[in-house]
Amino acid sequence: MDEEKKATAERAAVRVQKAQDREREGAKAMAEYQAETKAVSDRTAKLREQRLAREAEEEAAKAAAPPAPTKAAKPKAPKPVRSKSVAL
Repeated sequence: MDEEKKATAERAAVRVQKAQDREREGAKAMAEYQAETKAVSDRTAKLREQRLAREAEEEAAKAAAPPAPTKAAKPKAPKPVRSKSVAL
């Protein structure tokens, strides 16, 4: 009977240990997930800042540059008028 109590206590200890291991693994996985999410968010913010700075430079360059000359449209020649012939 002593052995049964000992075996039961060992199984309970193993269950507790497994539950604690799962809890630690879950906390570790959550920390990794949050770190990865933060890294992606930081990269996105950095890229957004770079894009906005580049767009602002392009707009400033566009505003400072003189407008490109446009070609004047040539007047089109009128199409010849065709007379309709009536078939008999």
